[in-house]
Amino acid sequence: MEVAINRKVKRSSYWSSAWRRFKRNKMAVAGLIYIIIIIIVSIFTPWIAPYPYDEPHYAHTFEKPSAKFWWGTDDLGRDMLSRNLYAMRNALLVGFGSQIVVLIIGVIIGSIAGYRGGLVDTLLMRITDIMYAFPTFLFNVILVTVMGRGLFTILVAVGLTGWAGMARLIRGMVMYLKHAEFVEAARALGAKESYIIRKYILPNMLGPIIVSLAFGIPNGIWIEAGLALIGMGVRPPMPSWGNMIGAGIGYIMAFPHMVIFPVLSFALTLLAFTYVGDGLRDALNPRSEV
Repeated sequence: MEVAINRKVKRSSYWSSAWRRFKRNKMAVAGLIYIIIIIIVSIFTPWIAPYPYDEPHYAHTFEKPSAKFWWGTDDLGRDMLSRNLYAMRNALLVGFGSQIVVLIIGVIIGSIAGYRGGLVDTLLMRITDIMYAFPTFLFNVILVTVMGRGLFTILVAVGLTGWAGMARLIRGMVMYLKHAEFVEAARALGAKESYIIRKYILPNMLGPIIVSLAFGIPNGIWIEAGLALIGMGVRPPMPSWGNMIGAGIGYIMAFPHMVIFPVLSFALTLLAFTYVGDGLRDALNPRSEV
């Protein structure tokens, strides 16, 4: 009983110290605030957006920012602000959703490989190496072509091609933790492997997993935009930062607002996640000073 209480106290102290270290990084805090804001905005986009994302205003094509259209309109007179909000929503869905797929596959394969070892470990790691060596973006293009263009298929494709790094991370940590004293004690008491992994090993890997996911989300957002840029993303008129930027490049000299606003939104979002990832990496490092 006393050991369990001490472990809970130590874990609570660890997360409290990590939060204090994270707050010292001003850029990471600013990034976190920005991410929270855009998540809230994305949830309420259907009610916040001034116009439907596919509603054309043919009398206002290529209109520059004004009181009626705050971010201007595109070549079909569609409101750029509304389309940007929906594009941001789609990007976050792919970013977060793909990492859920990555987490599920990576944790299962990495945990089994690291804990079992031997032939099972060799087989699973060879599969992981093949996935890791295959060009990720090309694999995404192939999967989207086979499964069909759509937000859900892109989300799944990004997740299916991005789990190899997570599996390697989990495997390495499991191989280290499975020889820890508290794991050996649980094994000696007759605890099952699944119970040991769930109750003892995975909770001690939360820090590195969170950091990996924080860097994986912007990667998913980038891939979604890249697919849309080459015409393999969501089907028009559904907006994506990729197809908005691609459409606006042809008019960049005459109507720069068609490119500037999507590029700024895209860049700020990637930077915010990057700063948060850096902050989490430093804050969750056990060797960091309190």
